[in-house]
Amino acid sequence: MSVTFISSVSHKFFTAIVVVALALGSLQVTPAYAATITVTTTADEYDVAPGNGFCSLREAIANANSDALTRVDCPAGTGADTITLTSGFTYALTLVGTTATTGDLDISDVDGLII
Repeated sequence: MSVTFISSVSHKFFTAIVVVALALGSLQVTPAYAATITVTTTADEYDVAPGNGFCSLREAIANANSDALTRVDCPAGTGADTITLTSGFTYALTLVGTTATTGDLDISDVDGLII
C-alpha cells in the first residue's frame, strides 16, 4: 500500500512540474530591438524639421541617444543601436559650441555612461 502512495505522490509531483514548465514555456518573450542608423552624409549638420534628407553622424547620435525620432533625416533609435558609416570617408565634427546642436557631441547609454 505504501508503494502505491509514494508512486501516486511522485506522479502528481511530476505532473505538476510538467504543467508549470509548459505554462512558463508559453509566455511570450519580448525581444530587445535595436536600430541600425546609416549615416548618409559627411557634413556636420543638425537639421530642424523637415530636414534635408541626409542623415549626418550628429543626427544619428542624437536619435540613438534619445531612442526616438528627434532628427527626421535618420531612423529613430531603439535600444542599443548601431550607427553605420561608409568606410574611406572622413566625418569631421566642425560645429562649434557647447550643445549637441552647436558643437558638443555626447554618446550616452541607459546606464548613464557618457562618452
